[in-house]
Amino acid sequence: MSVWTAKILSATGLSLGFAGAFAADDVKTEHARMKKEHAQVHNEHDALLKQLGKWRIEHRKALAALREIEASILEHEAALEELAEHARQHEDHIHHHDEEIAEHEEGGAGQHHAELAEAHKQLMDEHAKVQKQVGTFHDDHDALISSLMKLRDSLKKPQ
Repeated sequence: MSVWTAKILSATGLSLGFAGAFAADDVKTEHARMKKEHAQVHNEHDALLKQLGKWRIEHRKALAALREIEASILEHEAALEELAEHARQHEDHIHHHDEEIAEHEEGGAGQHHAELAEAHKQLMDEHAKVQKQVGTFHDDHDALISSLMKLRDSLKKPQ
């Protein structure tokens, strides 16, 4: 405001009232602007918190899925160990069977040969079942490992 305008306003007694009204209008405008900004920030925070909540829920579901995947891998590992144990038992049986065959060839009884032949047949039947399982496990194993490696690779951040 110019010096001359201030003198006129001062002389008429309007300076304080007018200046006060002008300042009050400025304050009201400033407060309105602040309130508007607060409302905008509040809305942005609400949207952010909703998104964060959604992501946290999804993370927990993903962790639960990882636990299921881990359980599946552990079950697969147990099944592989079971197959390995079958193979060890078969190897032990074959070793003993070879010893029994050698004894029989040195003059064992005919009855003993029939028992050896039956034990051999049972071993071969069980071996065929295990081999069939191995084929299934091979496919399952390859699919599982491939899927996990693809998932891992998709999660890697580019550098």
